[in-house]
Amino acid sequence: MPAQKIEEAVSELYHWARGNEPTNFTALLYTLIAKADSGNYASLKLAFPLEVQAYESWRMSMDENEFFREWGIIR
Repeated sequence: MPAQKIEEAVSELYHWARGNEPTNFTALLYTLIAKADSGNYASLKLAFPLEVQAYESWRMSMDENEFFREWGIIR
């Protein structure tokens, strides 16, 4: 997967998670990912693999700030 695309997904995730202003589509997409049941989650993962990968990595991280720091989103 292209690094630039996953970095964009993580950046949008950061804005969504912090309540900032990601793009309207991405804000809705991350909200859907967060609320999806297993069937819908699997469908979202097929359609939006980068965003789901970013979301899963973020959810599994021990420290949210460190996760975003590793991606260069925050210092």
